[in-house]
Amino acid sequence: MIYALTTEDPELDPIEAQQEEADLSIFPTVEDRRILLTRLKLLGTKTVAVEFQGGGDSGEIHTIGVYGADNDQINIDNELIRGWKMKSEFNHDKKDWDNSLEYIENMKLADLLENLTYDALEKSGEDWYNNDGGQGSFTIDFTQSPPDIKLELGINYTETTEHEFNL
Repeated sequence: MIYALTTEDPELDPIEAQQEEADLSIFPTVEDRRILLTRLKLLGTKTVAVEFQGGGDSGEIHTIGVYGADNDQINIDNELIRGWKMKSEFNHDKKDWDNSLEYIENMKLADLLENLTYDALEKSGEDWYNNDGGQGSFTIDFTQSPPDIKLELGINYTETTEHEFNL
């Protein structure tokens, strides 16, 4: 499955149009999206690729790669950005989860890309980490205008075929 997080509606500003796709919007605001994409572009980014895999009852991100025009990996270990993460707390009175957004002034860029991937996976509604699990990638492609942001996800299923033979 591929979840495109962009739109081609020429009547809308591309950034605003993307934000209107609320089902899979992983950015709290249009400004948060602009800040991240501008920062990545200033680093000379051509593509971002976050790879993940899950199965059994767990899943994790394996790699976070930011690549330049020559497909050389850009080191983002020391890059800080104003980021965010979702916080969830169980409300015993409502017997439900309360979600809130927490902004972090000096978040590592890699941590923000990881959070975005987990948010996109959560909003996809796909169970990529239980049973046979799944795998895929979260990508940002700066060769497109506006940058193309996608979640590609494969879900694994085991199929059993039984045969009986009289011998």
